[in-house]
Amino acid sequence: MAIAILGVISLGGLLFVTEEFNAANHSYSDFLLNEGTAATYGPRGAAGMWTAVNWLNRALDQDPKSERFTEFSTRFSTEMTGARSRLTQIPGLVPSRKAAIDELLAGFDALVTVGGDLLKAHAAGDKIQFDAISSRLEQLTVDLSAKSGANNAAMSELIKNGTQRLTDEVSSTIQIALIGMLIGIAVAIVLALTIAQKGITAPMARLRERMASLAAGDARVAIDGLDRKDEIGQMAEAVEVFRHNALERTRL
Repeated sequence: MAIAILGVISLGGLLFVTEEFNAANHSYSDFLLNEGTAATYGPRGAAGMWTAVNWLNRALDQDPKSERFTEFSTRFSTEMTGARSRLTQIPGLVPSRKAAIDELLAGFDALVTVGGDLLKAHAAGDKIQFDAISSRLEQLTVDLSAKSGANNAAMSELIKNGTQRLTDEVSSTIQIALIGMLIGIAVAIVLALTIAQKGITAPMARLRERMASLAAGDARVAIDGLDRKDEIGQMAEAVEVFRHNALERTRL
């Protein structure tokens, strides 16, 4: 009985640990899929923005009527579109970053507008307008650089905190499982001792006392344990034989 209880407790503990580790594995997979992936989009979006600004500057160095001016202007627009696309994916993965990303996207859109106006001023040869827009471009890039850096730092902190949270969850799972199994084993031991006391030790003590009373000539009291089908029952039957013989001798 005790062995069966220990087996059930061990099996239950194993199933619990397996289930908890599966849950931790799913959490880790979701963490990698969401926070881990989102953490790469921020730097890639910022890198795309700076690449776009580089193409913009190269376009402004070209003759507005040249093919290279058209090519570099197109690349500026293409890079900004790609950079913006990367940023738009972050809120879907990490909703807590939506406000910060919306602010960055607004800055990206402003950069596209200012860049386009700058290219038009350059193509028109309007130096006054060009200089005014250049100042706006410079301020935009400074602001976007700071906001991108803050977003990347926030994502790094999310990764750090998420990793620690998962580590704590796994440690907690192990501790709970071990404590639960130890408690279960302790309960099983107590049950085993109780069963041994009530089912073996106590009946054996009564048989020993009955054998002593038989040896002293007292054959009146019945023998306990005759209804048992185990070794104690067999011993009780043997003692009953002695009692029966004692009664026969008394009768004769």
